[in-house]
Amino acid sequence: MEKFGAKLLFNTLVSKLQNNYLYDEARSIAMIYFEDVLLINKIDIVNNNEISIDINTFDNHLSKLLQYYPIQYLAQKAYFMDSFFIVNQHTLIPRQETEELVLLISNYYENSKNINVLDIGTGSGCIPISLKKRHPSWKLFGLDISKEALEIAHFNSLNLKSDVTFYDFDILDNKKLKSNHLFDCVVSNPPYILEQEKKEMHDNVLKYEPHSALFVKNEEPLIFYKKILEFNKKYLINDGLVFFEINPLKTTEIEHLLNQYHYSDIKIIKDFNNKCRFAVGKKQ
Repeated sequence: MEKFGAKLLFNTLVSKLQNNYLYDEARSIAMIYFEDVLLINKIDIVNNNEISIDINTFDNHLSKLLQYYPIQYLAQKAYFMDSFFIVNQHTLIPRQETEELVLLISNYYENSKNINVLDIGTGSGCIPISLKKRHPSWKLFGLDISKEALEIAHFNSLNLKSDVTFYDFDILDNKKLKSNHLFDCVVSNPPYILEQEKKEMHDNVLKYEPHSALFVKNEEPLIFYKKILEFNKKYLINDGLVFFEINPLKTTEIEHLLNQYHYSDIKIIKDFNNKCRFAVGKKQ
């Protein structure tokens, strides 16, 4: 172990990270690293208090960060809807857009006390767990094909004291769900980024986040939406709602698809970046 002034080490880390990131992002990454990996708080940094670290471990972490390894995977947690969720390379890192999706559902059903909500492709479980925390009387469920992701989701559910039921299920398989529940609301943030868009993606996403949760073939851009709407024929109640996070490039196609499946009250909603990001429809 070697001793350093916390502020000096922090500023050194920010300076190194600026080889890859703009100053504000470099500083944000450095702060997460100090607080969540080194467990050193802001007061120590501001006062330049002396800290002890393993310099070999620090150098190893710095090397990873300079290869665009996500700080959330290094810290093994990500902040979402006022809570920390455990994440790893089997789960997507939760995004701000998905927080907006949670708030859309929460606000729509604000006065509903006993509803069943299903999240398809749940990953870390951030959507159903966050909804359960906001609405304790609701029953929340999550599906995912990845057993590793479901282990993380189950841990997050226990850790955040949020009772959610998870199922190992492949929405593309057309198999029967091992549940007798019908759902008032189905939500999904499915894979929707086209393979042709990979060239526009940053290395922190392309190299490390699970591609199966991100990308779809150019030839089948709406495959998950179609399968979910087929699933909804049996499991979503009449007048139940579906909430999708969508690719802004496929807004018109999503609207047409919802019309084809006889959904009404279809709405396309923009995100905080003014991009068409969410689709809502009512099953008839």
